[in-house]
Amino acid sequence: MECSQRLLLFCVTIVWIFASISGKPTLENEWTYWKQKYGKTYKDKHEELNHWKIWLDSYKYVQQHNNRTDTGFIVEMNFLADQINIRSPIQYNNVKTDVPVTKVQDVPDSWDWRVKGAVGPVQNQGMMGDVQTIVITECVESYEFVKKGQLEGLSIFEVHDCCVHSRLEVDNAFKCIHDIGGLCSEASYPKSVGRCANDSCDADVQVMGGETVAQGDEQALKAAVYKIPVMVLVDASHASFQLYRSGIYSEPACSSVRLDHALQIVGYGTMKGVDYWICKNSWGVDWGDRGYILIARNKGNMCGIATHATYPV
Repeated sequence: MECSQRLLLFCVTIVWIFASISGKPTLENEWTYWKQKYGKTYKDKHEELNHWKIWLDSYKYVQQHNNRTDTGFIVEMNFLADQINIRSPIQYNNVKTDVPVTKVQDVPDSWDWRVKGAVGPVQNQGMMGDVQTIVITECVESYEFVKKGQLEGLSIFEVHDCCVHSRLEVDNAFKCIHDIGGLCSEASYPKSVGRCANDSCDADVQVMGGETVAQGDEQALKAAVYKIPVMVLVDASHASFQLYRSGIYSEPACSSVRLDHALQIVGYGTMKGVDYWICKNSWGVDWGDRGYILIARNKGNMCGIATHATYPV
């Protein structure tokens, strides 16, 4: 290990020397600027070296990817460039349903709930945070807007404490919200994690339960999204997703069954003949396109986006 690390440092030093002689920005300068930009600090040189190696792989990937002309999207050296993307699959049931949502022929070609005022601000939970809890809460907030025309911040902590006991399970979350009597506002529920304390506040929003879109059916998903923003599970385990910047995301290596991340679909459309879903992430506004990603639509259930889609009713 020590030998390989010394060899890496030697090679990096040689690259820096030749880059300096040529007058081009060195990797050392790039690394220093990137750390300053995102406020990165490490406890010691060993930890920094480990993150540097990951960052270097990301740097090479970004350069190679963005030099291609056949991908449809670009990536960047964002704040996750020094992180290994290790994610655990989310547990879900393979539910198939023929419950009608809206007739597909009555659905417009494009739709965006953001311009209607039904979508709250992008959250920042960190890459390894409890994303399902956030998306479930956001969908109930959007449900209340669609139902009553008002968007209110609801308690993410209440959903976590009372309904999502494991961050790797999402089934029946909307039914649980119904069973506990609804959700309290963000301001009224205690900001603590662990014990369900929904008896300490009055519910502001109630739901009847949840509905699941027919598995793998992107036309049914389109009809559902036209009706209400929808929670979906996706495969987000690839560097292309972690470092996404803009464009219509399409990853050939994506799985449609090994799903490890949750997004809120808030709309859909078409760009230059390519269909896409408008998806809200929860990694902050510094990730992607101000916190959003466009994922290819009608392209073989890209990244499993139509494998497990649910919404409150």
